[in-house]
Amino acid sequence: MPSCEMCGKETEDLFKARIEGTEMAVCRPCTKYGKVFSSIKQRDEKTKKFSLTQPKEEKPEETVIENFSQLIRKARENSGLIQEDFAKKINEKLSILQKMEAGLFLPSLDNAKKLERMLGLKLVVLSENKAAPQETAKSGELTLGDVIKIRKRN
Repeated sequence: MPSCEMCGKETEDLFKARIEGTEMAVCRPCTKYGKVFSSIKQRDEKTKKFSLTQPKEEKPEETVIENFSQLIRKARENSGLIQEDFAKKINEKLSILQKMEAGLFLPSLDNAKKLERMLGLKLVVLSENKAAPQETAKSGELTLGDVIKIRKRN
């Protein structure tokens, strides 16, 4: 459902309005703060039925495990390589390898997979991508509508 760009209210009927020099899609109550140009038409039910877009499936996301730095260091030491030689072997800068082993640099998925192959470790895992519910701006943050109300009071 579309929402008002000023107050965040979810509504079906939005209006195109110019508020303080900016064109916005706003709800009916917020139209009093500017000049209304037109109503924004929503797609009718016929076009919704034959939409070509499929709903997106939530696919698991690949992430690097948390203790990757300790695993990389232990595996490198067990193979008898010093950091300089191992950095050359994996075709990576020494400073990047040092930061990865210190836990200051998170390797990209490609680098983590390369390290997995070279060291025989499991560094990349699949994690469920759970979307967090969106919070409203009622937590003390100002919305554009609040700023306009404050300006009109003054």
